[in-house]
Amino acid sequence: MPIPPDEGKALGKLVRQGIDINMDYRGPAYRRWTGHGTAGHMVEGAEAFRGKSVLVNNSAGKGYVEIGYHSSFNRILKPGATYSYEVALRGNGEFVFRASVEGLEPMTGNTKWLGFPDLIKVKLTDRWEVYKGTIRLPDYNDPNYRPRDLVSCAIMVPPGTVVYFDEMKITPQEE
Repeated sequence: MPIPPDEGKALGKLVRQGIDINMDYRGPAYRRWTGHGTAGHMVEGAEAFRGKSVLVNNSAGKGYVEIGYHSSFNRILKPGATYSYEVALRGNGEFVFRASVEGLEPMTGNTKWLGFPDLIKVKLTDRWEVYKGTIRLPDYNDPNYRPRDLVSCAIMVPPGTVVYFDEMKITPQEE
């Protein structure tokens, strides 16, 4: 996809300084990978789990790299529901899948953040492993604010982390 000229100049300068901008930048364009936008690098062959995987290098980062909040993980979880998850991971540091639970006050329409729970948190190893389990949002007992009907999440890559991931699946369990 094309990059606006001013943004392209700024990104090019960072790349020339040796800063990993965590996107596959190709001159005046970048490569978007399906579902998650621009964050991360596509890897293939021996580096990948199967076929192609995503690498996010935040080893020198000062903040978290966030993936999927406004795209693939936008408004995906229902409060009170239980989900199965599966994800293939390797790297160093930790992999975090975090929800952003916004509360709504029904009478006024006012909102506030109720919490940011880590639903999946894995200490990474240098070999590929498939992690499986269940996740469920915590209960929030605020008398004035109830969680929205659907909650957004994101993969959060903490500073000092290099993570490869692939085949992330989140599936509702039968009630």
